[in-house]
Amino acid sequence: MKILVTGSKGQLGHELLIQGNNLGYAILPADLPELDITDKTQVKHWLEKFQPSLVVNAAAYTNVDKAETEHNLAFAVNRDGPANLAEACAKFEIPLIHISTDFIFDGKKRSPYIETDPVYPLSIYGKSKQEGENEVRSRLKKHIILRTAWLYGSSVLQPVRLI
Repeated sequence: MKILVTGSKGQLGHELLIQGNNLGYAILPADLPELDITDKTQVKHWLEKFQPSLVVNAAAYTNVDKAETEHNLAFAVNRDGPANLAEACAKFEIPLIHISTDFIFDGKKRSPYIETDPVYPLSIYGKSKQEGENEVRSRLKKHIILRTAWLYGSSVLQPVRLI
């Protein structure tokens, strides 16, 4: 199985490369500058050229505080990028695993969130990730959206807030 991992230079992408290779998958790492998920033409070209069996989108704008002043960049990467990936995946019939965040919730629930809970992002970052989820859902039937709060990696001793 050939798996394209976007955001391969980030913490999550790096771990996915390690684990995928350890499991014997053919992993195609993709990150800036070679692949900019906000560029629809580049995304289509990569999927057409490499024909992966699966795409895992670990690319994201993750600077939560800076997103408040860099709205356009946050929405370009977190909403438009996933839209481009989902659209191209639909064209080539490739499933997509999209990584999202717990920031789409307001944090007021006293029990664990479930996928059907209503979302209420309190920040630009959360809103951009929520809209990214919506774009994936509306464009591609074969998808999985994973929401995470914290990431741990084999090369990191302390938990790191990803998204």
